[in-house]
Amino acid sequence: MSINDFFNNLSKKAGKLFKEYRKKTDTITTKILTVFIFITIIPLMVIAVFSTSIINQSMFESAGKELDISIKLAKEKYSEKFDNLKTLANQSSHIILNSYEQFALTNDKKDLVKNLTFLKESSDLTFCFIIDKNNQIISAESSIKIENIKGDLSKFVNSAFSGQTLISNEIIKKQDIIFKVINFDKHLKAKEYSKYYTLSILIAKPILDKENNVQSILFLSKSLRNNDIPNLLKNVTGATINFYQINDKKPTLLTTNAIEKNNKKEVLNDSIVDYFSNNGEDVLLKTKIFDKKEIGKYMPIKNINGNVIGVIYAGLDEAMFINPGNRNIALMALIMVISLFLVVIMAAILSRAITRPLLKLLIAANEISMGNLNQKINIKGDDEISMLADSFTKMSSDLHQQQQMKDNFIAMLTHDLKVPMLAENKTVNYMLEGAYGELTPEQREVLDIIRTTNNSSLEMVNTLLEAHRYNSGSKTILFNSVFDLFELSEQAIKEVKSLADEKSISFTLNKKGNSLNVNADKREIKRVLHNLISNAISNGIKRGSIIIEIQEIPQHKKWYKPIESISIYTTLKKSVNIGKTLLFSIKDDGVGINREDMLALFKKFSLNKGRNPMGTGIGLYYCSLVIKQHGGHIWAESCENKGTTFYFTLPINSIKEKE
Repeated sequence: MSINDFFNNLSKKAGKLFKEYRKKTDTITTKILTVFIFITIIPLMVIAVFSTSIINQSMFESAGKELDISIKLAKEKYSEKFDNLKTLANQSSHIILNSYEQFALTNDKKDLVKNLTFLKESSDLTFCFIIDKNNQIISAESSIKIENIKGDLSKFVNSAFSGQTLISNEIIKKQDIIFKVINFDKHLKAKEYSKYYTLSILIAKPILDKENNVQSILFLSKSLRNNDIPNLLKNVTGATINFYQINDKKPTLLTTNAIEKNNKKEVLNDSIVDYFSNNGEDVLLKTKIFDKKEIGKYMPIKNINGNVIGVIYAGLDEAMFINPGNRNIALMALIMVISLFLVVIMAAILSRAITRPLLKLLIAANEISMGNLNQKINIKGDDEISMLADSFTKMSSDLHQQQQMKDNFIAMLTHDLKVPMLAENKTVNYMLEGAYGELTPEQREVLDIIRTTNNSSLEMVNTLLEAHRYNSGSKTILFNSVFDLFELSEQAIKEVKSLADEKSISFTLNKKGNSLNVNADKREIKRVLHNLISNAISNGIKRGSIIIEIQEIPQHKKWYKPIESISIYTTLKKSVNIGKTLLFSIKDDGVGINREDMLALFKKFSLNKGRNPMGTGIGLYYCSLVIKQHGGHIWAESCENKGTTFYFTLPINSIKEKE
């Protein structure tokens, strides 16, 4: 057995088990239980969800307010560093100017370097140097010697030569400042080296002479790596504070007051980086810091051009805010379990009180369906079910009387309509044969019309009577016999061929299959063929054609799917199994049927636009009753102005049983 066959068998068994389970559980008890669950449990669930959502939202907003304080304090501390650097530059500019002027006169930079060194060391600056218009750089005495500045940093310094003091957040890159290591054991340690190329606060202060001309630029920078702001705020707010830099959308953690686990590097989520790259606004989110779930707020750090180059993060433990919501969920779950238990008990008691009398009604209804119309039900009480039982008893009595009246009416209709019509037919035939003298051509033509109309009326009466017998359920036994459907179709065509000759319509009869024998009621099937063939002739065009095809379908399973087309309409709503059947089809080239009329094609007294205006709307209805009684299917496909095709199937399984 292949894997596909295994899964197909498994699917079939599962479907069968589901149908059996549904049949057993599709009761009033289960429905009442379902209703009770819906009216009790569902509202509780809605309340639980909404209350939990409201609590979580309020806790989330509360966390946001607390974090706003932490972010605000971090921002204030950060602003202090800006102000301190700016104040330092303003206070030292006069001393630096004097030193620089002395250097310009004597070319002795000793005092200038000394002042720059004091400024750098006293304020823990990363870089401290001056640069003139000739790009000559004099820096503080340290283990590095600055040789050149380039790129964005050079543009920043050159902008200060306009006389305006510039202060900004910037990421100092390796290509921006070129320096070499001196007097430091030949190599800088990695940790020491990393502080130079990082996110920094920097200032470019013009050094002005007495005529306010820019002599040079004082450049100061302070790295944000390992700054003291997170630890200062940890004792005040208890929040996690992180500083990140974002260089080319690559985030790096600069400093944190969180406890790092296993030296794991903490980086920003890519979605956060993308958010700040596109928006650059504060955002409150649930996040994870060193594998610890937190509710955190992110604030961007922007450079002088407004680009986001860093992020300040403040976060609080998520458990502080979600535990109240979790406790609420547990309480609501307990209430729902207790409610469900009570609902089951109430539903069982109520359903028992309802199902007992309903079972009595069901038994009586089954008796009526079997033809035993005179049923009486006694149910005590004054509720709606006892009233229903009384109405049911009265209805069964009325049905019994109406059935008798209907049988009498059918007998009267058979006698009062058919007998005079048959007598009229005989009289007309006698007159046409000359029993009452010679007839003129005009008289003969009128009598031919009367005979044709009378035959049509007789056919209509017979069809109405047969349809009534099928509907009433009195005709449940078919007089089956084995016959060749192809031969029966040939006979039916011969009997109505005169109608086709009047319109010069040709017939084509095709067969496909080894045996076209079927076990069915030959008389009824012949009437179906007459109806369909006459219908095709009536609605066909002059000098047109009718194609009839009978095909044997030997497979057990073969599905005929409804045609999917904008221009072709069908009465078939879902696929039907045509396996082990004879498939009969008849196609005309008439005006077709529109989409609206297809919906009611096989209903009683249905008429459609464009088709035969003389139809009664009972022929196709009768055909559907006969085919369904035989266990087959009947449907039609049509395209406006391009003709219609009718199909029906007859099972051939019963032939072997017959033989």
